[in-house]
Amino acid sequence: MKTKELLNTNEYQELRLAFYQLEKEYKPYFDLLVKNQGKKYTEFRGGVTLDGYLNYNPDILLIAYNPEHGLHREWEYDKGHLVNMGERPFSIFQRWNARKNGEWWEIEKKRCNRFPANIIELLFSYEEALGKDIGHVLKTPHKWVDHIEKKIMVLNLYPFGTKHGKELQSMFKKMIDDSNFTERDAYTAECTEWDVRKHFVKLMRDFIFTYIKPKSIVCLGVSTISDFTYGEYHKLSGGLYESNENKKIIGINRRGNWTTRAKEAGKKVAELVHKV
Repeated sequence: MKTKELLNTNEYQELRLAFYQLEKEYKPYFDLLVKNQGKKYTEFRGGVTLDGYLNYNPDILLIAYNPEHGLHREWEYDKGHLVNMGERPFSIFQRWNARKNGEWWEIEKKRCNRFPANIIELLFSYEEALGKDIGHVLKTPHKWVDHIEKKIMVLNLYPFGTKHGKELQSMFKKMIDDSNFTERDAYTAECTEWDVRKHFVKLMRDFIFTYIKPKSIVCLGVSTISDFTYGEYHKLSGGLYESNENKKIIGINRRGNWTTRAKEAGKKVAELVHKV
């Protein structure tokens, strides 16, 4: 189906409206964090739900745990973080994000950010498993981006930016006892920090399985697949993981240099989606 035809399908329009509703669910939390980041919620580093474009039924849905610091334009900010809602160009392909003083396809240049660089390796591996000549891709990189952007989506399981997962959990603990936060219908009086996380996981799972309907899901990090599957997952070989319930949900251990694992995940996705 051509891109213009896809944009006009009922499924795609429903996806867009559902994403609007999802971000409305997040707004009371963002309001609380943005207004009080200089006082109580000093961990807050901005908010990003979607990194890229909305795509219905993509080959690969990539899920990160949470953004470290909003989009990269906020890297140098010490305070005053904001929320970046809605669609935007994929940051993995933005200049100087993956490669130091260079474009993402200039693989001879030093990496400056392992996350986008390894996601690109995953996508290359996926395409190679389907018979794509990556050498040819590097000769026409913009044409390949136009092609691959229609096959992927990138989401954050939790859209609240912090330096790391422990800070995110610390922020949620503070939120439970915050008298300024009144939008708490989702929680019981005895709720725990994990109850808060489970609420957000359910929001994301409902959105993904009802409206996105991806052909495969790649959870970036052990914490991501653990939370996304409510702890129902098991280890495969080579630092990869798999959901107990759905074999099309896999995870990657992101500790250390995880380039090899990213490549293996790309091959695994090709097997899952196309039975190669």
